[in-house]
Amino acid sequence: VDGILVLGSSGEFTGLTKQEKHDFFKFYADYTAGRTKLYAGTGSLNYEDTVALSNEVNEMGYEGAMVIGPCYYALDQEKIFVYYDTLAKSIKGNLYIYNFPARSGHSIAPETLKKLVENNANIKGLKDSVSEPNHTNELMLAVEGHEFEMFSGFDDQFLYNLTSGGVGCIGALSNIVPEIWSDLVKSTKEKDFDRVMKLSALTHELMPLYDMDSNFSLLFKKLMQHRGVEVSDRAIFPYNQMDEEVYKKAESLTDKGVDLISSNVEDPTFFVLPDITAQLSALENETELTDEQRLEKKDALMTNYAIKSERVHTINQLLKAYTMFEKDDEYVVIDGQVKIVDEQTGRIMEGRRYSDGLHQAIEAKEGVKVEAAT
Repeated sequence: VDGILVLGSSGEFTGLTKQEKHDFFKFYADYTAGRTKLYAGTGSLNYEDTVALSNEVNEMGYEGAMVIGPCYYALDQEKIFVYYDTLAKSIKGNLYIYNFPARSGHSIAPETLKKLVENNANIKGLKDSVSEPNHTNELMLAVEGHEFEMFSGFDDQFLYNLTSGGVGCIGALSNIVPEIWSDLVKSTKEKDFDRVMKLSALTHELMPLYDMDSNFSLLFKKLMQHRGVEVSDRAIFPYNQMDEEVYKKAESLTDKGVDLISSNVEDPTFFVLPDITAQLSALENETELTDEQRLEKKDALMTNYAIKSERVHTINQLLKAYTMFEKDDEYVVIDGQVKIVDEQTGRIMEGRRYSDGLHQAIEAKEGVKVEAAT
């Protein structure tokens, strides 16, 4: 475990009092006892509470306070600067900005971040939870030359974050499938590209869990219980109930991901298509089999081939999306949608989509909603 963000989005901090937040922060500090880095989500609607909690966690030995800006009332870039500039000058330790426009209603611009970092040496990093990952890259370019830690807030943007100069991801899926994330980070450090691609693909498969309920906290707690973690499934009102069918779908998706981890990730042929012709020929030569047994084995071989064929095709399309298709050249992203650009006229081709899964691969690359194939 490289670090823990205490009371991030999955921590339901909006429903806690100042004292309850303090107690959570102290518990984590005492329990971990310096064994891993701790970051504290100290953002509160009350500015004085934010300052007080930020100073408290720095005294407890946290790496710093990670603060989302005030919500409800709109903030323009001037107000965003004033808020974080004043906060940075009011606390005694490190400050990390938490940019989550879908929840706060505002998003920090690269020039605003640049100005903040130039004026405050204790602003050490930012968590960028955005659907458009290029925003993270633009922020990194803005703070170039400064000691700065950039985290992705979405699990499927981990690799994009690293290529943009970031330091990794703070995502909630690690609570449910920590083995994926531990292995993914290890494989990335060891530059084991094949393994990184396998594990990253598993992460992408689990991303729909975030959208199965309006607030994923209760769902994730139930899934942690399902995986054997002794954790309460209490949640803040009105997010303390959910449709049982939704949970069952989430449980099934999680189990599918776990099965892939346990049975296939160690398999050296995970992305290797079998010689189906040779396998079927060998099967015909197994004279001791009954017709029923031979048919059953043939079905298993064909199913395995179909699964691996689809898997290899998906990875090929992802690689093509990352290496051969450039944003603002072959396509643009507008309002969370990938739109094709006509290479002859430069016009946007409304309603057109790349075929054979390529459009979905580009959507996954850009971190927008992946639409079903038509």
